[in-house]
Amino acid sequence: MLGVIQKNFSNRSKETIMPLYKSLVRPHSEYCVPIWSPYYQNDIELVEGVQRRATTLINDARNLHYEERIKN
Repeated sequence: MLGVIQKNFSNRSKETIMPLYKSLVRPHSEYCVPIWSPYYQNDIELVEGVQRRATTLINDARNLHYEERIKN
């Protein structure tokens, strides 16, 4: 889903990406049971990988570190 957002939306401001992420990406990840209570380190890394990729789509936050992007 992140690839679809990346290819189809040229405006990558926070106001555009956040509603798209919450309406298209998050329901897919919340449907999975390991997301609710990730026990294995591999599951945690997969979830953070999706979040990391989603935060790099935002133009203003692209050059920040991952922790700073999550705070913003």
